[in-house]
Amino acid sequence: MKKLCAKRWDHKCPIIFHNTLSEPIQMIWIDYEGNEQPFTVLNSGGKCCQQAGATHPFIMRRMNDEKRKVVSIFVPTEETVDYFEVVPGMFMYDEERDGKMVDEDDEEIVVGDQVEEIEEEIIEDQSKHVTICKMTKAREEDWKLIRSRFDGHELVDISIRNDTSRKYNVFRVDEEGNQTSHGYSAPISTFWATFAYPGNVFLLKNECGSVEFVLKVSDKSTVYIIESNYLESTACIDDDKQSSCRNILLKNEDKRIGPRKMGFNSPEIVQDIVNELKRRNSKFIDEDFPPRSDCVRAQNLFKRPAIFKNISVMDPIQGKLEDCFLISSISGAALRTRLLRKVFTHCEAIDPKLGLYALTFYLEPNNEKMTLLLDDYLPAENGHLKFAHSQDRGELWISLIEKGIAKLVGDYDKINPQTNSHLFYPSNILSLLLGGRSKQLDWFSGQSTTATDMMKKGTFWPLIEKLMDSSLSVPVCGTKPGKEGSDSINSNGLVNAHGYSLLSYRKFPEHDLKLVNLRNTWGRIEYNGPWSDNSPEWDQYPDVKKALEYRNADDGCFYMTYEAFENCFGIVWWND
Repeated sequence: MKKLCAKRWDHKCPIIFHNTLSEPIQMIWIDYEGNEQPFTVLNSGGKCCQQAGATHPFIMRRMNDEKRKVVSIFVPTEETVDYFEVVPGMFMYDEERDGKMVDEDDEEIVVGDQVEEIEEEIIEDQSKHVTICKMTKAREEDWKLIRSRFDGHELVDISIRNDTSRKYNVFRVDEEGNQTSHGYSAPISTFWATFAYPGNVFLLKNECGSVEFVLKVSDKSTVYIIESNYLESTACIDDDKQSSCRNILLKNEDKRIGPRKMGFNSPEIVQDIVNELKRRNSKFIDEDFPPRSDCVRAQNLFKRPAIFKNISVMDPIQGKLEDCFLISSISGAALRTRLLRKVFTHCEAIDPKLGLYALTFYLEPNNEKMTLLLDDYLPAENGHLKFAHSQDRGELWISLIEKGIAKLVGDYDKINPQTNSHLFYPSNILSLLLGGRSKQLDWFSGQSTTATDMMKKGTFWPLIEKLMDSSLSVPVCGTKPGKEGSDSINSNGLVNAHGYSLLSYRKFPEHDLKLVNLRNTWGRIEYNGPWSDNSPEWDQYPDVKKALEYRNADDGCFYMTYEAFENCFGIVWWND
């Protein structure tokens, strides 16, 4: 009997799942306790990218089936390369055994606690190994002479992953150099796929008809990535009331740095754009990260918008995005007010009516400063901000940081690192905002880790206390996945696989008591164990109640003991 559960998290890789079935499937991760954790639904032909670890099982269940039968299982190994295709017939059901799942050797497969190693054969049979090839930008003198060749006799199934914000029309070049339209590659990590022979050539043209990429098919490369780390010459979106100041952007093209080359290493660009906007009597619009259809300018949404009103860890409220880990980092950064204000240093001299904001981020590993330009368009509905926002209406620093991260990863919907291939985890966000290098400790697997070793030696909490006492570093944390599934509330009142901010700690040696103060990024729903709101401990220890100025409020903040934290949470991130 093969029993499935995740075992460790020391080898990480993004996996692309492709549903080739004619029906939708539920994608499910099997956690460390053998519990099913659904994370998305893939429609027929759909693809998604999921951060995974070696030994982490994924199962796919039918959606249009009362028994929700498993159609496929995938367990990455350290050798697995980025791609898995769901095809029918991998696993069967034995109706004589109450519809239990069996493999092709008639051996039963169950989801549950890990009892024995999963046989390598089940992994090798199910995984499709591919080589990833990044495409390079085309030069006109190169592609005009290109002709397709036939370097092999077997067709290759090729795919293009588009990591840019642009649509590309795809053309096949035949042996004589003639071009035939082959559809298009849609923006932001979507796919275009076809069959071709090794040696065949495809051209990718922008919407102006210019060739930007050349794809030469190889039998060793079946997934091609359109490189996003270059300046994308997007279509001009200026009008008589707003401008992207493209002339200035192009002048500073060689000074672009950071993820997707969205930032600049020249802060002087800010004043240049301010002067240009004033000369044109225009508002700024960001052509590198154009406004969505649901966006409204902050100056039109609020009577008196301001970057800061009263900075507090209580300010950040998570919106409709699943970006709790980002919000926990933003909330934690509010503990370092002086450093947080430096993110918006350039904004102090900018008239908000220009619609321009300039953030200063720090790039690892050397804390290189990056200037990130933003317009003041923010997603909104019914007169309220749709995503992350402050409890103080019209205060923008939280929404602007979230927009800045969205620009760096390509879209608001790509912020969550658990469902996308970027590496903007809480520690990385803290490093961007406050400087330093990203660090983390995890112990949610139940296996021996550096964190569990430190807990045994008594060195874990001294580190966390040191970080909370620091004027530079900020620790944040995440709960364990839990059997109820991600974002479900467990019996302790905590949200599973959810980001929390670490606010403070207090020790009362006379009572042999150590407490840590945390905050839920939702600004509500709190821990219900010992030392939580309404717990009897507050009345049993009135001196503690007085020292901590305890008040009962549904604000997402709560206390718990060090021991409870170790049991309920599973990871800590910080900037060092």
